Amino acid sequence: MPPGPWGLPFIGVGLKVNADAPHLTFTEWNKKYGDIASFTIFGTKFVTIRSDTALREAFVNKQDQISGKFTIHVNQNRTKKKQKPKKLQLGRF
Repeated sequence: MPPGPWGLPFIGVGLKVNADAPHLTFTEWNKKYGDIASFTIFGTKFVTIRSDTALREAFVNKQDQISGKFTIHVNQNRTKKKQKPKKLQLGRF
């Protein structure tokens, strides 16, 4: 797993995430730990990818390492409108 913040057993980093704006917390972690960061919240592992370059690297060059079922949440907070993040289901490449 990529580097990321340490959390408490079972809870993980759940208490460290800003509930009103979690994307801001994830952005800070990416600044601290790099373009790809990982963390656990209540037993679920998450990975955030900050840059287009890292995203391309993960999904094109290393697709054999990440293939399988997982969920992607696309952060739409670059616009001023409040929108729910898009949820994509991906399978094997």
